[in-house]
Amino acid sequence: MLLNEILVYNKNFLEKKEYMPYQSGKVAQKQLLVFTCMDTRLTELLHKAMGLHGGDAKFVKNAGASLIGYQDDTIRSILIALYALSINQIFVVGHYDCAMERVHGEEMEAMLRSSGMTDKDTKDFSVSSWLQGISGAKENVENSVHILRTHPLLPKDTKVYGLLIDPATGRLDPVVT
Repeated sequence: MLLNEILVYNKNFLEKKEYMPYQSGKVAQKQLLVFTCMDTRLTELLHKAMGLHGGDAKFVKNAGASLIGYQDDTIRSILIALYALSINQIFVVGHYDCAMERVHGEEMEAMLRSSGMTDKDTKDFSVSSWLQGISGAKENVENSVHILRTHPLLPKDTKVYGLLIDPATGRLDPVVT
């Protein structure tokens, strides 16, 4: 069972004090927040490609590095980082070959239904629009940057940039500077 494997590993990790190199303060040293996709290919690659080390930046992730609107829950985390954790720059980093480009709301709704969900279960959601993917990675980065730059609660001096990363090589391409 995966949980048991993780707990056994963790016990060994603690006994050997392997956590020591990862200790850092709560405030990001570079006053940077990186908003990116939850794609597993980016987990270590993005840090390395940006030259970031533990404690340099805050990371916020969701499916596609996508913002839906001003009240998106991801923006809540970003605003907290800006006001309470001394962040003053945001990098929105999407990536090429994003699976969210292949996610369609109607198909997601069908998957929910095939798993046993009923109208009663989904009555509080506009499932097909809420679980909709993105039209393209570049357009999505541009949209997320636009939402952040025009957000009424974002401090006016916050710098917001948009990048795309190649998940195979780590190459960063500026989208919005």
